Amino acid sequence: MTKPLPIVVGIDFSTSSLWALAQAATLADAWEVPLHCLHVIDEDDITDLAVALDQPMEALIERARRAARQMLTEAVAPYAAHMKIVPTVEFGLSRQSLNRLVRE
Repeated sequence: MTKPLPIVVGIDFSTSSLWALAQAATLADAWEVPLHCLHVIDEDDITDLAVALDQPMEALIERARRAARQMLTEAVAPYAAHMKIVPTVEFGLSRQSLNRLVRE
């Protein structure tokens, strides 16, 4: 039998995505494969926020990255002792980032 590939799950911190994380972690643990967890800070959202608040995008992106890293660390913590988890926070477009990670 061929060993399964690593599992990739997108996380936006909604109830549904946290449920998907739990299911993905169950599979990754059972199949003994790494679990890649991706959160994407949406480029369009930050652009709109920068305009609305009249603040530099770079500062908003960095604040969003710090907050997302903390939230992602907390979200994966219950599963981290059982398996290899690769948490990733990116800035860009969700679909493109997720597709790229899956291809890799």
